[in-house]
Amino acid sequence: MITDILWEPQKEAVGFIVDNRRVLLADQPGSGKTLMSLAALEVDGCFTNGVSLILAPKFPAKTTWLKDHVMRFVAPLGVNIYDLTTGSAQVKNDRLAGLLSPAIVIANHDALAISPSGERRVPALFDFTYDAIVIDESHRVLPTSTDSTYNMTQFWRGLKKLKTSQDPLRLAVSGTPDRSKLENRYGTLKFLFPEVYTNHQYWMYTNFIMQNQTIRLPGGRTRDIVVPQQLRSPSDWVARDKLYLIRRTKAEIQQGRPPKQYINVNIDMEKPQKKSYMDMVKAFFAGRDKQSAAVTALRSRQLAITSGWDFDNNRIGDSFSSNKFNWLVEWLEARGYMESVASSQSDGDISFPSKVVVASSFVAVLNWLKRELTKLGIQVEILDGSTSQTERARIQSEFQDPQNSLRVVLLSMNMGVGIDLDAADDLVFFDVPYSSDDAEQVEDRIDRLSRIHRVTIWWLLSSDSIDLAIAGENSERFAISRELLDGSRGVDFARQILAQLRR
Repeated sequence: MITDILWEPQKEAVGFIVDNRRVLLADQPGSGKTLMSLAALEVDGCFTNGVSLILAPKFPAKTTWLKDHVMRFVAPLGVNIYDLTTGSAQVKNDRLAGLLSPAIVIANHDALAISPSGERRVPALFDFTYDAIVIDESHRVLPTSTDSTYNMTQFWRGLKKLKTSQDPLRLAVSGTPDRSKLENRYGTLKFLFPEVYTNHQYWMYTNFIMQNQTIRLPGGRTRDIVVPQQLRSPSDWVARDKLYLIRRTKAEIQQGRPPKQYINVNIDMEKPQKKSYMDMVKAFFAGRDKQSAAVTALRSRQLAITSGWDFDNNRIGDSFSSNKFNWLVEWLEARGYMESVASSQSDGDISFPSKVVVASSFVAVLNWLKRELTKLGIQVEILDGSTSQTERARIQSEFQDPQNSLRVVLLSMNMGVGIDLDAADDLVFFDVPYSSDDAEQVEDRIDRLSRIHRVTIWWLLSSDSIDLAIAGENSERFAISRELLDGSRGVDFARQILAQLRR
């Protein structure tokens, strides 16, 4: 059985899922949730009889779920596998013709979509009665603030139309289930307990202290909204969590694992860069710049990385000034990334011991870094939303190979799932994402149970810039969410983004 290859804490999760049947599996990213989910399906009898549906983002569905786990561990058990991760909607629909039990259907999230007009992307998905539904990276699709089918997302319209057996196994899988906002939990609860959670507004007012707030809209207009300020009863929230949620850190699952190390690097902007930054900010507050506050904030983040932006074409020119680029070059040089292949040889063997992932929210930054680092003789590859599945697999394979010369991967922060880059010991954040949960997903591309090593996370923060404000907000949100998820178990959950600035 699959459970035979699990650690004891992972087996505990399998037992919790099977016993409770409606579960949020929220173990830390990189802790083996895919294998635990499949083990739960096996123990529950889904591989003997019945139909199971697994929904995941496109790349993880094709690689992590189908290729790396289902074909390896489940197919040999005689389960019929139906792959809906590739091909057109019609091709996916045709693959379900004549479905035989026991079966696992693996599909991308978008396969479940139903348009506002009622058009179903893969109609055959709704022909079957499912004994288990697993939604991986559930934080991407489950958050909702409506109970009206008309106002729901296309994913939720499809989810509501699925037919299930009398007591199906419902499993939401996410190491960051709330995306730094506790109010996002409603969608998960609505999926797990659809007969109970039918009134979003009632749930919000019951769980949160609400407050009126005025927001500014484009054109100088304003609108009054009601927003949650804080939980009414954190202890009640934690008590309810224990009924349906299982959460452990990797250190709890794998004893002796070293914690991630965070180093905050506070860097003064270069003079031309700082002038560009301050000129834009002063123009906005003086009313000389008519762009919106949101655009100003976005461009402030970009100028905190480098000057030389061509905002109209979303690129960085050859003439630029950047404190963060200068720091990165010095950091790479000090660690031997610019040494030639010949100097890395020992007794005829080539060894490339140090590898690093550099992350940014902006594809233009990744393209700029690749251009400039290539000029310095460093082999670099980019993983972003435009990278094909074939290329992703190649880049990941080469990076994971200790004998391969690919030592630097530039990672888009929207690629925080389904990618294993744990050959790297270091991750450098070139800018601060708005969501601390998105940051954790990226961090755990290099910090996974498959390898025990010391992981160091470097946060590059421009002095006197929007970087510090975003980092401070993220730290506060992270502390609140992790105090509920981890602090209630006495786990040290603090991520010290701003605790100590070091150069």
